[in-house]
Amino acid sequence: MITIKEGSHSFFLLRILSVAGEISQYSLDIMGSEQTYKRLVHKMCEVQEYRNARTGERLTVKALIKSGAGKYKTIRLHKKAKKLLEWIGTAEYYENNLEFIEPESRKN
Repeated sequence: MITIKEGSHSFFLLRILSVAGEISQYSLDIMGSEQTYKRLVHKMCEVQEYRNARTGERLTVKALIKSGAGKYKTIRLHKKAKKLLEWIGTAEYYENNLEFIEPESRKN
């Protein structure tokens, strides 16, 4: 179980991703201990139970997605992680500024 509370590694990572949209796996060392964040990202890429420290509410969801290969690997929020963004107060910003847009159909 991962607890989402202000000041925790999980809170910080979710907040960064809610503003940036995606980050390179190789930039994790900028946020602190690279090893700690790599372990956290690995956990959050699997279905986990999350607990809101303020309300006690629980949610079981896959929060992150890794894409790309090698040095181009990036980390993004899974679309089912919107509830976690509500817990940390960044859901509205994410939905208004970083929502994925479907590509227009190509005309032949």
